[in-house]
Amino acid sequence: MAKAGIIAGKLQGPFKGTGSQAWNVTDVNATPYNVLVTDFFLQDRYTLTAASTINLPSIATVGDGFVVWTKDSGQNANTNTITLVRNGADTIELVAADLVIAGDGDAIMLIANATTSDWEIA
Repeated sequence: MAKAGIIAGKLQGPFKGTGSQAWNVTDVNATPYNVLVTDFFLQDRYTLTAASTINLPSIATVGDGFVVWTKDSGQNANTNTITLVRNGADTIELVAADLVIAGDGDAIMLIANATTSDWEIA
C-alpha cells in the first residue's frame, strides 16, 4: 500500500480524512475529465496543452461534504483556462453557472452541500 504524505512539496496519496472520502491525488492530463467518487485533489496539468474541462459529479450522488480540490499544476490557466462544469441543477456558490479558473497556478476547493445542492467554495 502506498504511503501518504508530502514529498518535495507535492502531495502523495492516498490520504484518509474523516468520513468515507479518501484524499486521492489525480493527475488530469486529458479533457474533459469526469470527477470520480475516488478523487479529492486534482492536479490539472492539461493547461500546458490547451484549456481543460472538469465535469463535477452530481451532489445527490456524492453526498454532503464531498470535497473536490482543483489546482492548475500546469501553471498556464491564464492562457488555457480550467472550467469546472456543474451537474444538472446543482449550483456553485448558489449561482447556476460553471466556474472558470483563469490564473496561473490557482487552486480552488469545492465542498458539496446536499441541503442546497450547491458546491460551496472553501
